[in-house]
Amino acid sequence: MDASLLSPHLLPDDQLTRENCKEYLSRFLGWLHARFDAGDNIIELVATRSEYMDDLLTRLWQKFGFDKTALTLIAVGGYGRGELHPHSDIDLLILYEGDELDEVLGLRIGEFITLLWDLKLEVGQAVRNVAECIEQGRADITVATNLIEARYITGNQEAFQQLKEATGPQHFWPSEQFFQAKREEQALRHQQFQGTAYKLEPDLKSNPGGLRDIQTLAWVARRHFGATTLFEMTSHGFLNRAEYRELLDCQNFLWKVRFALHMAINKGDNRLLFDRQRTVAQMLGFEGDGNSPVEQMMKRFYQTVRRVSELNEMLLQLFDEAILG
Repeated sequence: MDASLLSPHLLPDDQLTRENCKEYLSRFLGWLHARFDAGDNIIELVATRSEYMDDLLTRLWQKFGFDKTALTLIAVGGYGRGELHPHSDIDLLILYEGDELDEVLGLRIGEFITLLWDLKLEVGQAVRNVAECIEQGRADITVATNLIEARYITGNQEAFQQLKEATGPQHFWPSEQFFQAKREEQALRHQQFQGTAYKLEPDLKSNPGGLRDIQTLAWVARRHFGATTLFEMTSHGFLNRAEYRELLDCQNFLWKVRFALHMAINKGDNRLLFDRQRTVAQMLGFEGDGNSPVEQMMKRFYQTVRRVSELNEMLLQLFDEAILG
């Protein structure tokens, strides 16, 4: 079945009910599972779920009448990057104009978020104006990172542009400060794992050499060079084509493991615990008797995180010389 046949755009307004949305989401998740099992490109699958959520949220936004207000719906976090695994968080920023949010409008926003929770979506949301975004972002590097990679979904485009201008490097977290903060953030995260990538029950995102280390490189490159993809780093001389392909292969393998893990446990947990490893290994096509599938998968995992760690260290050193040198 084509994913477009499950699009919420096909539901007339009077059929855009909670029950129908649940049904469509369930069928779409089943479609994702089937396409993953069939070996579809992991990058396309992750992007497809993000696009699907854009469609659904836009329709629901209109159903609640928010398209007739000055509100703006913005994707942040992994969703802002257009990267959604089967049970990834749907991180949203709802931007309002003025000094205070209208009370009635605030209640309606609450109903909108409650509906998303009822649909079993893992939603993280913030409701702020531009000034509040800047204040929060200056105090917290995680909030700042979310704002830097914010992506417009629907609503007031002019307000979104005001936010993007206010969070530009000339006004907000210059690249030198941003680089230093992200490097310190990574060092603290690695300390939580005693600095080793070789945990028996690794966290696919936070483990040294995991997805966060790749994202850190992308965040720094985006802030300093305006690069929105790993490939663009090759244009600035930080990666050659072979290193880029290697980093992309590492990311894709980690994405496949994460995608399979989400499907196996039916929730957005990124810990590859012992009781999950056999199922995930089999979903990824590792074969053999006894514990062989798990051993093969974990060997590949350790090789991957080791190489990510090496590339991460190399690139952060190059960034240090380019940005701070």
